[in-house]
Amino acid sequence: MCSSDLFPSHDTYSKEQKSCGNHQCGCSSTPHTHQHEDPLEKELKLKNYKIIECINLGKFDDALELSEDFINLITTNFGQQHPFYCSALNNKAFILKTCGQFDEANALFEEVIEKYKKIYGDNNEKVVISMHNLATSLKEAKEYERSLEIYEKLLHKIRKEYIEVEGEKTGKLRLNIIANIYNSAGDIVTGK
Repeated sequence: MCSSDLFPSHDTYSKEQKSCGNHQCGCSSTPHTHQHEDPLEKELKLKNYKIIECINLGKFDDALELSEDFINLITTNFGQQHPFYCSALNNKAFILKTCGQFDEANALFEEVIEKYKKIYGDNNEKVVISMHNLATSLKEAKEYERSLEIYEKLLHKIRKEYIEVEGEKTGKLRLNIIANIYNSAGDIVTGK
């Protein structure tokens, strides 16, 4: 699962609104405003898009190279304790896992989990998704016992924090994520 939190819907960056005034932009016959995208945000979006495009085309070496540039750009502008950095590492780990480089991928997934825990706490959705990514990678690497240990922790966490207890929800987690975790954990038990 590639991360999608690099460009959240809320206004993370300052955006400047400008009116086209004289209708010089050609996009409308009535006065209106444009939200002008921050150049850094635009560059990050473009790099992220190119990485995803390379993955979809099976160009994993190109995706990995772009991913390194992406991580460096994020590190320079936001540091390594920022959620963007975690997302970029998660995406690199996904590429490595897809290429069968499980040891490197798993080390990155573990780093992402720890960084997300420091940023959001243990029960955040991003921590849960990252744990699921690690468990899936371990399963694909045929490290079934370690994978099953993580799935057991995840299932316990889901039952404790996210599923209704006496009519009250103790946390929020999208149902498709819960379903994916249960499905993946079931695959280990049944040997798929």
